[in-house]
Amino acid sequence: MLTGICCKLNNVCWIKKGFTLIELLIYLAIVSSLLIMSIVFGQVFFQRNQIDVVASEINNAIHYARNMAMIHGVPVALNPIDPLQDWTKGMVLFIDNKEHHYTEKDKLLYQWQWKNQGIRIAWDGFRSNEYLVLASNLNQAACSGSFHLMIGQKDVGQLIINRLGHVQIQNKPTLNPSRDREGPETLDG
Repeated sequence: MLTGICCKLNNVCWIKKGFTLIELLIYLAIVSSLLIMSIVFGQVFFQRNQIDVVASEINNAIHYARNMAMIHGVPVALNPIDPLQDWTKGMVLFIDNKEHHYTEKDKLLYQWQWKNQGIRIAWDGFRSNEYLVLASNLNQAACSGSFHLMIGQKDVGQLIINRLGHVQIQNKPTLNPSRDREGPETLDG
């Protein structure tokens, strides 16, 4: 900081105080760098939060479907809402039929609609990529498979559903690298 220079104006001595141009430029560079870093980290946190929300919604839908199969005593099925078999927009839960596809004649149990910006959801099932069936007894149980969460072409998460309808999440990006070494996280309660 510049101080101590005396300037006489009208026989009065003024002391100049203030920042030099170099000091102001350094200050602006530091503040700009911090702002850019906070924006980048904010976007990363937001995207990871969206992935967590989608994974939690799918987990809750699977638990609800498994419980409805037990309560009603009949197999139930999950289908994507989209007629083009895109799971990203949501899914419907209904009492299963022979074709495993929801029609207006079937009893609708619940419908989920998602607004996940930029996250694509795909089902890769043992029997089919178009439906997921959960049975009311443990002998038939469920058809196993996995939901893939993707951003663009990058697979950012995978929810694996076993025959009993239990859900595990793998390949989940975390903020804490030490957490990745612990293995898959089970989302079952």
